[in-house]
Parts: sequence; C-alpha cells; structure tokens
Amino acid sequence: MFRQEQIIPDHYIMKTKLTIIATFMSLSLSAQTLSQTGTSVKELVPEGWTVQEAWGDLYQNGRDDLVLIATPNDSTKMKARDDGYVYDFNQPILAVYYMSEEGDLILHEQHDDIIPVRDEYVSYDVSAEVKRGNLVITVIPFASAGSYYSSVYEYVFRHQNDAFYLIGLDIESFARNTGDGERISINYLTHKQWTLPINAFDNSKDNEKPKWSSVPKEPLKRLGTFMLE
Repeated sequence: MFRQEQIIPDHYIMKTKLTIIATFMSLSLSAQTLSQTGTSVKELVPEGWTVQEAWGDLYQNGRDDLVLIATPNDSTKMKARDDGYVYDFNQPILAVYYMSEEGDLILHEQHDDIIPVRDEYVSYDVSAEVKRGNLVITVIPFASAGSYYSSVYEYVFRHQNDAFYLIGLDIESFARNTGDGERISINYLTHKQWTLPINAFDNSKDNEKPKWSSVPKEPLKRLGTFMLE
C-alpha cells in the first residue's frame, strides 16, 4: 500500500514561520537584562527600557558610581483600559554600579523584586539619589481609590562590609482631605526616632517640637532583603 504524502499549503507554512519568529522575538525581549559592565548608561540598559540614573561617590574612593532604576518594556505585562490608557505592570530593577579606576561601570548589586509593582489602583513614584555618600531611595505611593492618605518614604543606605545597609528612614504621611499627619525620622545607628505632627495645608504646626523615642536595637537591614514600600 502506498502512503499518500500530505501537502502543506504555502500560506500555512508562512503563517507558522511568522508565529515562530514572533514567539522568538517575544522570548528574546523578555530575556533582556542589564549588562554587567559598560562605560555609559546606554551600554548598560537594553533599548526601549525606561531608566532613571543617579551618580555619586558611594564607595568613598573619589569616583562617581551609578545607581539605576530601570524598567523593562515587556508588552505581556501591560494592560490597556477601554479609554486607551495603558497600565505598565513591569517591575522596576534597582542596580548599583561602581566605577573602576579605568572608568568602567561594574555591576555590584542588582535587585529585581524590591521595588513595588503598581496595580490598577496604586502606583509608585520611585527615585534614587546620592547624598553625602549615602544611597537615598524615595518611594511615593499613590492610591487612586480606597485611601485618603498620602505618604512619602525615604530610605537611607550606607555602604559597609561590601553591601548597603539601612541606616535611616523618614516617613511623612497626611490625610488628603484634612491635611493632618505626621513626620517620622528614624536613625538606626543611634536607635532613636522623632515624631512631629504636621498639616499639609497649614504651617502653624511647624514650630512644634518633635517627640523623641527609642527604637529596638536590631541588626541593620541589608538592601535587597525587604520590599521598599
């Protein structure tokens, strides 16, 4: 008995090839990551990613090091609303590069899961800067529904023992309807904190004295071991 050979139409073959190519491109895009070393931000960050950069001497060696907050552009993690607005659910990456004597930027730390991811109701404005040799990361959550409060978190990390440790945290929060709130500043080196009542719409409380208290003596938290929120 002769077996009849199955003939596949050309248009079906072409469609299959296009599907394979599109799948490969999608996988390649999602597999992109930050480069381990380079001489500029352009060399470190894949094309199409959004990026914030901060420069400063984090390692106390007289050279400008680099902090990146880079957000991938994976289209599978984006969602369009009926009105055309697109939610970007890609999680930002925090990376710290130190500068070598030759001027190369070399990756020291990369954290893929410590910056909160927005959802349909809460977004986050996250920024980084270098102040007096310390890494300062500011997180501002904004809830479009379900909360009357507005908050700002400022984390201060210091490089020691080849890592970055949390040495301070400032928190400011207030009610968006009344403006009443408080400002808290915690120093994990002295194990002290102060609290000050505020009103976002009224400066009459600016002259009040802060209330001091103690915080438990615990090991300093290392960058990358907890969520910034």
